[in-house]
Amino acid sequence: MAGILNFPVNVVFLHLVFIFSAAVGPEASESIGFTLRVIPADSPESPIYHGNLTQPERMEKLAKISLVRHQILHNPRSTASQNDGFDDEKYVTPLITQAYYYVAEINIGMPSQKVFLVVDTIAGLIWTQCEPCTFGFWGCHPQEAPLFDPKKSASYARLSCTDRLCPINKGNMDNKFFKCKNNNCSYEIYYGYRGVIKGITEGIASTDSFTFTNDTKDTVDLGLVFGCSTYTHNLPIFINKYNKITGILGLNFSPLSLYKQLFYKIGGKFSYCIASLEDPLGAFQTHNLRFGDQVKIPSKPIPTTQYIVLADSDVCFLDVVDISVGPIRLMLPEGMFDAAKGRGMILDPASPLTVLRLDVYLLLIAGLKAYYDAQGMIQVPLKNNPTHFQLCYFIRPTIHPTLTFHFRGADFVVRSSYVTVLYLDVGAFCVALLPGLGGHSNLGAFHMQNIRIIHNGYNRSIQFYNTDCGADRF
Repeated sequence: MAGILNFPVNVVFLHLVFIFSAAVGPEASESIGFTLRVIPADSPESPIYHGNLTQPERMEKLAKISLVRHQILHNPRSTASQNDGFDDEKYVTPLITQAYYYVAEINIGMPSQKVFLVVDTIAGLIWTQCEPCTFGFWGCHPQEAPLFDPKKSASYARLSCTDRLCPINKGNMDNKFFKCKNNNCSYEIYYGYRGVIKGITEGIASTDSFTFTNDTKDTVDLGLVFGCSTYTHNLPIFINKYNKITGILGLNFSPLSLYKQLFYKIGGKFSYCIASLEDPLGAFQTHNLRFGDQVKIPSKPIPTTQYIVLADSDVCFLDVVDISVGPIRLMLPEGMFDAAKGRGMILDPASPLTVLRLDVYLLLIAGLKAYYDAQGMIQVPLKNNPTHFQLCYFIRPTIHPTLTFHFRGADFVVRSSYVTVLYLDVGAFCVALLPGLGGHSNLGAFHMQNIRIIHNGYNRSIQFYNTDCGADRF
């Protein structure tokens, strides 16, 4: 994400243009770096900003987003049978309005045209609404900004069915969305939840130049495969009178995501750094996703743990050996977190809060309750608790514990100041943890504050270290 404290940020990148064929395979050895600025929904800069919220209202909103994201990741792509479209069996990609928290402003084409895409760590294909597309039931959702017009871009090209970049017959889940229509590499992506189709986008897989920037405001132009959608219907992220969203930016581990398309050009690396809340009542700040050469790794050893990507999943899972409240380990049963069986931890910065599998959650809450009870803290009765959090205490002087997730080979320490949430209006603080379903757990952005996290795809590892993420600004 951003310039790292204690490292020089005066690295200059020239204006570079890469054709797509040089940017997607192992043969692309020349490395590059760029930065993508992402805007949280709570920021007035965000096109999905809903106005000023009180601190309790904001926390409740963040809790709902986190719970919905956990549900979606617990129920990944599913199928539903219908008799229209490409195939009788539809592959349904999860889409719930409340699951989106970040938006990225991106420029596509030459000359460039600005689009706003919701950042989706669950999705693969990047797509935006395009001309020709009339607004209405049989066209596109209304949007404030002009539709992307391929005819105005000198670098735009459609993919034919025989193009090596077309996912047809590629042997991965992405090819389920693609078919050949009039020799165009066309797609239909169905969105919904638990196999129930709610909406659709369809169009033609294309290539064009995407413009990114870095700290010095120099630009990097990269050719990418993306979807040029000329029909979208009943997608809730667009159903807004003043809609500015034009599509979705996929950031999962599938072949058509931004990360995987540029995997070899960026050395398999990307990084993010969540700045602390501006004040106890504040929201998350705008921050940066950093890719490739813009990811600075300290020369000294930093905590490193391996991840696993399951065959039927496009996200990475981490093994958790144990959890500590302060210096006290919970002594979790062996195998309670087992990444290979889908019971690991997912690092999900798009989830504002941490959601733990129910059995893990109950054990950790019991450990935290024992800690605070031993200090004579008075718990807020559940009937008087207006929050989503189940463990709350009335404010009085106390020392909060750290929270440590002992990943295999690396300890991830949540600072004591980020373990709880203050509710000043009721004079209480609450432990910032939410109970989820079975299966995996999500480590959310609240517990990542001021920790730089690096995904290194070359050695399939996650690395992290403490830093001042607030220094990571344009």
